[in-house]
Amino acid sequence: MKVVILGAGRRACALAEYLISENADVVMIDNDMKKVEKVKDRLDCMAFFGNGTDVSVLADAGAADADYFVALTDKDEVNLISCAIVGSEFGVKNTVSCVKSMAYTHKGGLKKSLFGIGCIVNPEEEAANNICNAIERGLYSNIITFDNSDLSIYNMEIDDSSMIRGKTLIDIRKEVDENFIIACIYRNDGVLIPSGQTTVRSGDMICVVVLEKDASDVFRKMKLTKPRPKRIIFQGLNQISDYILSSLSSDVRKNVILIDKDASVCEEFSRKYNNNIVLNANLMNDDILEEENLTGYDLFVALEDSDELNTIIAHFAKKKGVKHSIALCKREDSSALKALDIDLVVSATESTVVSLYKLFQTQSNISSVHTIFGGEIEVDEIRIAVMSPACGKYLKEIDIRQKAIVAGVRKSDNLSFIPGGNYLLEAGDTLMVLISAANKKEIKEIFTA
Repeated sequence: MKVVILGAGRRACALAEYLISENADVVMIDNDMKKVEKVKDRLDCMAFFGNGTDVSVLADAGAADADYFVALTDKDEVNLISCAIVGSEFGVKNTVSCVKSMAYTHKGGLKKSLFGIGCIVNPEEEAANNICNAIERGLYSNIITFDNSDLSIYNMEIDDSSMIRGKTLIDIRKEVDENFIIACIYRNDGVLIPSGQTTVRSGDMICVVVLEKDASDVFRKMKLTKPRPKRIIFQGLNQISDYILSSLSSDVRKNVILIDKDASVCEEFSRKYNNNIVLNANLMNDDILEEENLTGYDLFVALEDSDELNTIIAHFAKKKGVKHSIALCKREDSSALKALDIDLVVSATESTVVSLYKLFQTQSNISSVHTIFGGEIEVDEIRIAVMSPACGKYLKEIDIRQKAIVAGVRKSDNLSFIPGGNYLLEAGDTLMVLISAANKKEIKEIFTA
């Protein structure tokens, strides 16, 4: 499979790195020579300097024989036009455009057929969906759900108040006595696939796989329950705010206070959401939180267009007494923001990369791909075929210790459960497998035909 990627930012490089690891032939194009040189130094792929809307540059990069063309620059129009050119001039059918403006899309996810483009990925929609998920489910650092499955993955940090701190996984399973699995642990800037004898430490970030119906009981017993906020403040009214509000359930939406410094924007949102309180104020200059008795609210969501401002006001709101905060991050690198006293930083870049991974499955029996802990763990849904080396074996017979873990099974009738070592793998089973990035080729060969 050959993939030409226009753009060489963090998002594009993350996708390229993943595709290269899947043995794809990757070519990158960017009009910034420093980025081109960086790609040549870091990645095992070709990189060209030039404008992505220049037919000669696209031809030199081999667009004519590309299986996919993906446009990931920071300019919507360049992405759209380049995809249209590649489709019309070179006949490439699989074109993917990243579009930041919601003016080109509408609520409901990826859109097809715009200018003949095969797929449009909107980073702001992806980030908005993650914020909705956090509001509806609780302020966990990351939640992964799966189509046609009741299984979910929750990532959470262990502190001194958790009852599982200092205990082995075997002891935790006995004490909690619910159906769940701690599938991996992020510790001291590294990831480990634990065994039953692994001890959970304060400061660990654990990955818990659990049936959604059991999640509340599991986390309550672990003393890891995260609140589902009831009283919420949105600062910054724009397309993302509108998308989130329209996506929330009516019971949640009616308890959201809306704040913006632009009076005309406030009027617009007041007309559309007439059951909500809309305040025209500048949070940093006005004592709006105290004046409106908002300091005891459950959640503050910073949705301004500036990442720096979102960081400041999310931190400021917590200092003023709001219990929790979320900051939206649109720029390339959000890692520095995650060190601040903000409960959840939602990165539009990272949300988009996850969506892009799902588009590139080189094996038909792998139905989805997610990554966690900065890409060090890959989460795959792998369908067991009749010819799979694992078909007809008990899980305990497959030695993947410290490399991967089978954390869930979905049967053909969509019944989902967490398997034990005595589970016999059958053709048609779909496995949720968490794999260390260094071992993913070996592990996929074990389960795929």
